[in-house]
Amino acid sequence: MRFFEEVQVAAFAFNLWRRRFARAVMSGRIEAIEAELGPGKKDEFSLWLESCRETDRLKRSPTLAAVETIHAETRRLAGAILECLKEGRQDEALQLLGPDRAFSMLSHRLIVKLTHWKRHALLRNLHRQMGRIGRQVRKTVAGAMTA
Repeated sequence: MRFFEEVQVAAFAFNLWRRRFARAVMSGRIEAIEAELGPGKKDEFSLWLESCRETDRLKRSPTLAAVETIHAETRRLAGAILECLKEGRQDEALQLLGPDRAFSMLSHRLIVKLTHWKRHALLRNLHRQMGRIGRQVRKTVAGAMTA
């Protein structure tokens, strides 16, 4: 799988997690949230981020650092929402989840950042392909000129 495809799949995984989280908050299912947010628990997106950190070409990426920061803040806010639910404050938890609140805005920023990263990776991939095609054309033309 090429990197731009990995980013696309990761964005999809984050979006699924965000939706599952919102549904669990709306229904008050604390156990479903704890299963994904408990200590040491990692969703698919978190695991993907860890794999990026282990890649030499990505570990110093400013985009990766920005994505990790936004993701960490999103998870922190999700934990705060979970605490509200545990304390029986479902109305407050639902408010924190609202479209004009930090959790939703950070989730949106993360998806936008991933979309830009995917586009950049796709363009880099296309640039490499065009360079290969250009070299092949020059080689073919040079061979035809000497024949």
